[in-house]
Amino acid sequence: MSRIIKYFYVIEFFFLSGTFSFSVSRPKVSLVIWLVSSIFMLLVFKKKSNAYNWRILSFITFWILTVQFITTTSSFDNTYMTYILFPAGCLFGLSQFEFEELREKLLTTFSVICFTSIIAQLVFDFLHVPPVYMRDTAGMVYTTYFYIFNLAWGGDGASNLHRMSSIFWEPGQFQIVCFFILCLFTDKLTEIKKLKDIDIRFLPILLGIIYSQSTMGYIVLSLFLFVIVFFRKKHAGVSIKTLLTTGIILSLSFVAILAIMNSDVVQNKIEQRDNVGQANSYNIRMMDNLACLQATLDSPIFGMGINSKELTDRLISYGNTTSSNGWLYTSACLGIPYIFVFFLLMYKRLREMPSNVPRIFILAILILAHCNEAMIFFPYVYLYIFRINNKKNKILLYNK
Repeated sequence: MSRIIKYFYVIEFFFLSGTFSFSVSRPKVSLVIWLVSSIFMLLVFKKKSNAYNWRILSFITFWILTVQFITTTSSFDNTYMTYILFPAGCLFGLSQFEFEELREKLLTTFSVICFTSIIAQLVFDFLHVPPVYMRDTAGMVYTTYFYIFNLAWGGDGASNLHRMSSIFWEPGQFQIVCFFILCLFTDKLTEIKKLKDIDIRFLPILLGIIYSQSTMGYIVLSLFLFVIVFFRKKHAGVSIKTLLTTGIILSLSFVAILAIMNSDVVQNKIEQRDNVGQANSYNIRMMDNLACLQATLDSPIFGMGINSKELTDRLISYGNTTSSNGWLYTSACLGIPYIFVFFLLMYKRLREMPSNVPRIFILAILILAHCNEAMIFFPYVYLYIFRINNKKNKILLYNK
């Protein structure tokens, strides 16, 4: 029974990490579900979180409340509670797992989600099975199967091959979750000696990134493959067979990186730079970045408050449309010191995870992957903030 409860919680972990069916359509309900489920996990398994995690949550709470109620000079809504209650739920719920147990369950569950999403997308794109439609609270209509799989994002007129969003609100959010899961396994990925050693659970995730046709996803995938291959663990007593396998892996990775960087998805985004003034993806995101950066510089220490009227008006005046860079948007809300401490905590947590890759590279991958979406408070982020117990209920500090 405990195994079923934990798997159910892991499934919920993904469905409350930016899906259109919950995070977009029912954001307040999602937050309540996450909190209640996390407290339920605490009551069932009774593992208390360590003092380090409580200090982090206290810092997050203190800083946000200080900004919202002391330094912010304009009106704001209750969105700031999301930035407090989501990590609070993570502290209660994720503490009930051992680290190895948690990442294995996350990988298995997400691999199944990606596999079923690929099948659903193929059925929609090529077999044209009629979908069902769903309208969110803002009036946006989603094309779905079972009100779960988001199907009709993008697509060209020739092939009608849509960009796979899986269960998430858009492909960009999907690729973020992919890399936040993959980066938990850099130790195992860099220790692969033979092709048959590759864990089949990684394949649906990698295929999902490709099917997403996300420009940022492709760029980050290239960097991720390079890092995994470059820091691949060397084994003593290398045989001819191992050398051949290494050569094949290096060649395939190099070809994959070239193919990704020269794909239509990446090249089209690069070409958009020349179309100044057009409302294309590149220009919208660049304006978002510049607007959030300028708003950050206007109030660098404490920011202007989460979703405050002053910040909203300032961003609009600077040409912001979607606040698509979560890191810059958060610094505009809460100040540079907050986001600096956030990155510092992520790096510190990465040093406590097993890996053959220098942690600064993994941190760069995580930061880059999340540069195109505004929300940085979903549960997957706090995998890299809070300490998860190991088997001895101690924290191991790894090298690099």
